[in-house]
Amino acid sequence: MKDAHIQLANRWIRINNLDENFTRLLGEFTGTHLFGYVYIDHTAGITLDVIKLFDVIEDDIVYRKSPLEGDTRIISRFSDFIDAGEIIILNEEGVVNFDLQLPNDIMSVYAKPNLEPFRTSEVFHQFRAEGFPDDIQVLLPPIGNLQPELIWVRVEAYENDIISCELLNQPHQNFGININDTITASPQAVGDDYYIVGHISPQQAASQITKNKKWWKFW
Repeated sequence: MKDAHIQLANRWIRINNLDENFTRLLGEFTGTHLFGYVYIDHTAGITLDVIKLFDVIEDDIVYRKSPLEGDTRIISRFSDFIDAGEIIILNEEGVVNFDLQLPNDIMSVYAKPNLEPFRTSEVFHQFRAEGFPDDIQVLLPPIGNLQPELIWVRVEAYENDIISCELLNQPHQNFGININDTITASPQAVGDDYYIVGHISPQQAASQITKNKKWWKFW
């Protein structure tokens, strides 16, 4: 499900039996298992902060040198850690038992309380980029000779079902908006389907479709 990666955010996790690709990312640090904290970096997406590394020997945890002990911070993006091994989300009891603590209050840097209602809203889950909860697809509606077009945006604010977002790619047609511009959008039914529809006025959009484009599809 599209919302599976959202469930990891703001959680402590354990990853068992790290694969070779991930262990190479650890550099000088070693361990076949890890404890880490997962949070959302607004621009880089879901991120894992590696806190403790350990081996399991005869069912006992044997800790190895941690990044903190080496005055180092090891972070991993979603695509690198999601298939690195067996992921277990820890409950509060597990966090206490393994004495897990965040270094330098990570959430004070990355927390965006104003976006939490958006991030947890199931309405938007199917439109999110995997691993990037704040990036979603928005439909630019047909206006005049312009055909409907899907674009990627990064949500910056959310209130009363209306999002304010920054364009991450240049539309193929001249809707009067460009990459890095800010627009608003909201969930709407379009025929038998459901989209997040951008609020574009006819005054913004160009009156002519791009020449030599006979067929249009959603990107």
